[in-house]
Amino acid sequence: MPNNTKLLVMGDNAPEFIANTYDGSSISLSELKKAGTVVLIFIRSFS
Repeated sequence: MPNNTKLLVMGDNAPEFIANTYDGSSISLSELKKAGTVVLIFIRSFS
């Protein structure tokens, strides 16, 4: 599988994705955007 992904930088628009929620359901970025502005925050953890 070719790796043609582009790294995102601050200010870029996020590509469409589907994520699992804490209760086991899923939601897409486009569904979230229907309600208004979406801010994505990625928290790194170290173990």
